Amino acid sequence: MKFLETRERGALFINVAFRMRQYPQEPAIDWLTFSNLQGTMDKTLQESAAFYDPAALVTVFVYLPSQTGNSVAIWRRKINVPEKARNQYRAELNAIVKTLPAHKDYIVMVDESVVFFDIKNPILTGMSINFRLPKPKSQTPQKPGQLRKSISAKAAAKSPTSANAQRSAKNNTPKTQQDKKRKWWKFFLS
Repeated sequence: MKFLETRERGALFINVAFRMRQYPQEPAIDWLTFSNLQGTMDKTLQESAAFYDPAALVTVFVYLPSQTGNSVAIWRRKINVPEKARNQYRAELNAIVKTLPAHKDYIVMVDESVVFFDIKNPILTGMSINFRLPKPKSQTPQKPGQLRKSISAKAAAKSPTSANAQRSAKNNTPKTQQDKKRKWWKFFLS
């Protein structure tokens, strides 16, 4: 019904923690249109409100703010509009959907300092978005969860400036079959 009232794409937002005085047993529910959501600079919220068929679906966000108000847990559900409601408002829905802007005309505003755009796998094709590439990471090879300053033994051996690499470059004798490192699965065979 909110889509029919505002005549604009949007999403329902349910605040689990807040209750109105008149309805203490029900959570607060708001309808935010796409233009309202552009100010959030959140890509997921904007895309969820812009790129759906309002005659068939409604997007619902359920959120729970923390007690301090510094963070929020949020869930998204796309719920099918019941067939009965679709049939009842079919003429009005079709008229409004025809007046909506095309998908390519929706501009998703994103905070450039937070979001990184992957050039190899663009999600939003055909849309012009200003973006800034992330700063390149340090060249130090590291595994996830490893501190930057600590370098594994393998990485130290591969590094051209390490003492091990310099010694192995001087001593370029081919390894025998016995000197080669055994694969992990060969421990079970012996």
